[in-house]
Amino acid sequence: MNGKGTETPTITITDQKCKDCGKEGALEKTGRCLTCQAAAAGLGTMANWPDDEEKFCAAVEVEKIARRLMSMRKELWLPEKARIYYRFRKEMSGDKAGECRLVSNTYRDLIDYDYIITVDWSRWKTYNQGQKDQLVYHELCHIDLKEGGSFGVAKHDFEGFVNEWILYNDLIKADSNTGRIFSRQMKLFDDEDQREKKTA
Repeated sequence: MNGKGTETPTITITDQKCKDCGKEGALEKTGRCLTCQAAAAGLGTMANWPDDEEKFCAAVEVEKIARRLMSMRKELWLPEKARIYYRFRKEMSGDKAGECRLVSNTYRDLIDYDYIITVDWSRWKTYNQGQKDQLVYHELCHIDLKEGGSFGVAKHDFEGFVNEWILYNDLIKADSNTGRIFSRQMKLFDDEDQREKKTA
């Protein structure tokens, strides 16, 4: 009992695995670890943009979601091997909610990263957990290998994006803008199939 005569809620951490990230230490009531529970509750999102940053700041929440997704999804084995810097941009122009850029060889030794994933903070702070997961998953799907084995950036005709359509189908359909983008994206695979049939 506390000073006001009401019971203080207790948090019971078990040895069970978190249903989101698979790590041990799930809460008894929710089945999530403390980190994933905070993310699911929106507690990991910055309430205000840092006063000392004009355009960019580190995106710790985005990195945590990325690590959770990579630990859960076997198809994300390549991003798990890459060195990725995650950052928020205060606001991105156009329809972009995020982008994945390859660090050129000229700068890779200087900043010690292979990729920079940037997320639009003005949109991010309005997203629910599912929308955040989808965006991070999408950007991770851009991480690819070239024929010589060096890192590259996959375009939207990369078959890996089909997994995103399967995993987040309801979210994509609910967002009319995202739905239009994915409809064009999926058409790329239909066109490719038709080309293969003609050359067969």
